[in-house]
Amino acid sequence: MQKLLKFIGSNKFLYILIALTLLVNVALLTRYRTENIDEAWSLSFYYNYTHKGIETDTVFQSNDGQAGVLYFGKVIAVVYSAVFDVIGWNRLNVGLVGLILVIAAAFCWYKVILKLYGDKKFALNTFLLFILLEPFIANINSARGEALILLLTGASLLLLLNKQYVIGVLLAAISLETHPVGGIAGITLLTYLFTAKPKLGKWGIAQIVIATIASAIGYLALHSSALASLLAFLTSNSKTGWTNLFVQYFFQAQYKRHLLELAVIILSGVIFIQKKLFKTYSFIFVLAIINLLLLALFPRPNINYVALFSLGIWLIVALVSSKDRFYYLVVPMLAAIVLGQYAYLIRQNLNHNYDNSVVQVTKLLPNPNLPVVGSSNEWFVFKDKNFYAATISDKIPVGTKEFYLIQENDYRTNSTFKDYVSTSCSLEKLQTETIQQELFQSYLAKCN
Repeated sequence: MQKLLKFIGSNKFLYILIALTLLVNVALLTRYRTENIDEAWSLSFYYNYTHKGIETDTVFQSNDGQAGVLYFGKVIAVVYSAVFDVIGWNRLNVGLVGLILVIAAAFCWYKVILKLYGDKKFALNTFLLFILLEPFIANINSARGEALILLLTGASLLLLLNKQYVIGVLLAAISLETHPVGGIAGITLLTYLFTAKPKLGKWGIAQIVIATIASAIGYLALHSSALASLLAFLTSNSKTGWTNLFVQYFFQAQYKRHLLELAVIILSGVIFIQKKLFKTYSFIFVLAIINLLLLALFPRPNINYVALFSLGIWLIVALVSSKDRFYYLVVPMLAAIVLGQYAYLIRQNLNHNYDNSVVQVTKLLPNPNLPVVGSSNEWFVFKDKNFYAATISDKIPVGTKEFYLIQENDYRTNSTFKDYVSTSCSLEKLQTETIQQELFQSYLAKCN
């Protein structure tokens, strides 16, 4: 028994868990959040900007959130488009890109921990947690910018540690240009500089200043037309109410294991303070405090932000589980529970084949030259057409008198849009088909 416990607490066992987690991540691709609106929502921004020169959201016609690349996201639009133009615009490839980005981010933090503290077990625990926990998994299976921001945050800090100041600051700037939450990269760099007080030298300081000025000029060049309304945009996208990221993730999520994760965090924090580890690990301590404030105060609750705003918190868990001789089983135990739930999810969606099902949607329309209205998933088929995800957003462009309507689950649950169609349009039924056990019906809609 003692040998087994010793093996479970060893680095070799962590390597096994990391390998198993990577395999589970691959199996989860297209099976985690199978109806993920954010896929088309984000990708439509990037595709429309690089292929059609459109900077605003024409697919969902939303004024909420980023809503295009007018204020943020032009760099990621160019990068993602270059990649997906080669490998294909589909959800499987989105997952593969996200997986690569998150693994690379975890590896950067692995190297950061080794560079700062030389602790292999701490570094391995960090790598495991950053590819295991649901906020990170959510970013693997999403086309949003948070996976790239995760990588840029870790990479910019690693470059700073290796005295590559210019590139490090530029990557942090790209992180911010990707999305406002990308400011976490700059916050992380400043936290390190404030707590570690590294000797930068005059040339090091000059490089940081030059890179900062160059980054500001770069943003101005990319978004000069939107500067006048930038502040209004940022304030208009703040959510009000008492709900925050902390409450949403730990108490309102479907999976109650998040409460177990919270218990692990609290226990780790208690041990961290009892052992006065904050004296040696002040960078992690201050970053964790900033994370807690962001989780509690950030005005737009969204699970994709949790990974970015909990980095320091999970670093404390990884650290304590590598230092405390009564606590080393916590990370393996947490991994076993999480992997078990992922395995159940994979089994539930084992036969889900998104790419095959979405291609079959094209059979529903005899000649899709008219605008097409459907769910977000259909965007992948009709991205080169005038497509509107109105069955989710309730909106079709003003003046649209004739369009193809694809009725599926999103449409049937959207009473507002159904009422609009029933009162304003006449429907000519075209075709009915069952795809992946879901009923799809297509109509030619003629509206007043």
